[in-house]
Amino acid sequence: MIFTGIKDLKEFGLVAGVNIMATFLVSIILIPAVFSYLPIPHGKQLKHLRFKVLDVVLTGLDLLVHRHRYRVFVFTGVVVVIGIFGLLKLHAITYIVDDVPENSKVKKDLFFFEENFSGIMPLEIIVDSGKKRGVLNQDFLEKVNELENFLNQQKHISKPISIVSMLKASRQAFYNNNPEYYALPTKSDRNFILRYFSGDKSQSSLLKAFVDDDQQKMRISLKVADIGSVKLDSLLDNVVNKKIEELFAGTEIQAKATGTTLLFAKGNKFLVKNLQKSMILAFIIISIIMGFLFKNPKMIAISLIPNLIPLILIAGIMGYFDIALRPSTVLIFSVVFGISVDDSIHFLAKYRQELFANNFFVPLAISKSIRETGASMIYTSVVLFAGFIIFSGSKFIGTTMLGVLTSTTLLIAMFANLIVLPALLMVFDDGKRKRDAHPLIEHYDEFYQEDEDEEINLDKLRVG
Repeated sequence: MIFTGIKDLKEFGLVAGVNIMATFLVSIILIPAVFSYLPIPHGKQLKHLRFKVLDVVLTGLDLLVHRHRYRVFVFTGVVVVIGIFGLLKLHAITYIVDDVPENSKVKKDLFFFEENFSGIMPLEIIVDSGKKRGVLNQDFLEKVNELENFLNQQKHISKPISIVSMLKASRQAFYNNNPEYYALPTKSDRNFILRYFSGDKSQSSLLKAFVDDDQQKMRISLKVADIGSVKLDSLLDNVVNKKIEELFAGTEIQAKATGTTLLFAKGNKFLVKNLQKSMILAFIIISIIMGFLFKNPKMIAISLIPNLIPLILIAGIMGYFDIALRPSTVLIFSVVFGISVDDSIHFLAKYRQELFANNFFVPLAISKSIRETGASMIYTSVVLFAGFIIFSGSKFIGTTMLGVLTSTTLLIAMFANLIVLPALLMVFDDGKRKRDAHPLIEHYDEFYQEDEDEEINLDKLRVG
């Protein structure tokens, strides 16, 4: 995530990465050190390893992989195709009040302002006349007035405020507040009205709020309704910017929209693009790691396929249930992909070890891998599921979606790594390896010392 261009995601990725490495160090150093001072576990402390329900589940998964692996492929293929259709419906859209509950007073107040004042989101248009004191030029003011009249007619845009509206209001006040005189000053009354702006300090300070010191640039201040990032982006590109280009074409005048609303409109596109880049980068990094671990292109492909399945399915679920991509939901893909890959590496590392320990007999290696790593993978997934599902109780919609979707995807990733991954190994891995390619660290017999044998008391042995 630190390679994305989004500050919040960079910070999230950096903090999460540092904490994961800290957790690794604690797990690999501190926990074993503590265990070395504890007595040997027995009885109830080992009860979870002989949990009957878990034993039945692991036995069922083992039989499923060995006897029905092709049915697993067919079922997975059908589910993935359904997920792809849902993925095509997935869209990215953000509202400024996305995560605020519907019954919140804040949201009701924002809707009130939208309904009565045409918007709450600030939008600024900077207009450059191209020369000093150009903003008071009559032709320039008339062009800007034409732009403001056009903007005022748009449904989701509030009435513009600028030096033009100030001059029009001043002219109306000059003529005893007669509404018929609400227009730009004419040549006959222009000098009288502009004199008030140069003499009155309050008017002069008000003028500075909309015009720069050289009186070359001015700004038009507007409010826009919270119509969603997609419609807002279309409104700015196809309506506002199009009119600006059409109106000021062939002149020295330049204008552009700016402000936080513009950043909000562009931010969602930027978010999706960065998600794509970060996921591609993650796949490349994971592929490199798998290459170092297994040094086999076939194994790299086999290890990545089960990690694609949960991502496709959760994207399909989001598409079918009209859950848009936004900052709170886009994190799901990175988090789940990381955890799913962790399960894959955990399983494949054990599978490689069992291959060398069982004369490269694939079915036996897979069975032992499921029995050995299946329990820890299930326990880990259940703990993570419980941790993320807590978010579903939040009053903020984005946090709720993050909890529900992440928990669901973690379960899908668990079954993909316990069913699809072993099934792929059963079909596509022949088990042939070079014996000298096996890491020395896993040759446990080399660490055997004869003096480590414990003397057995034969008097205490019972023959059943």
